[in-house]
Amino acid sequence: MQIAAHPLQTDAARAAKAARAKAAQAEATHAEATQAAPMRVLVTGATGFLGREVVRRLLADQGQYVVTATGRDIGKGAELEAIGARFVRADLSERAAVIALCAGQDAVVHCAALCKPWPSAQLCRTSAAHEAANVAATAHVLAGCAAGGVHRLIHVSTPSLYFNPSSPA
Repeated sequence: MQIAAHPLQTDAARAAKAARAKAAQAEATHAEATQAAPMRVLVTGATGFLGREVVRRLLADQGQYVVTATGRDIGKGAELEAIGARFVRADLSERAAVIALCAGQDAVVHCAALCKPWPSAQLCRTSAAHEAANVAATAHVLAGCAAGGVHRLIHVSTPSLYFNPSSPA
């Protein structure tokens, strides 16, 4: 003999099952939304001391960052590629190249600089190399961030700009 289920019990069971399915779907959708894609970060001056450490720290957070590293030293660039960065040999004095590098990035960490003492202002000398590497390159990075819609820029400076060659050590 078969016992028929009460119609209200059947409806309640179906409603509960539907509610559980809906909750599971909502949880899965939330999990997908909160698992953001890795942040794309451009690190300039990545073959220098500070830039290389920034790249290493970003890549240590496995899966959190996709790092594009720039610099002039191809040998150090190969080392950065070996740990997971994409290396691009770049001259930051070339505005168009910098704008292209910034495109598609979520953040830029600008570590590139000429870190030798700036010529003395007292002697009214300027250095074309310092101007290109520190002033123009930074302007190009700013332009690249603006053109590429980069919302985060970290600019690393150097204590070398405080160096006074005429003062005693």
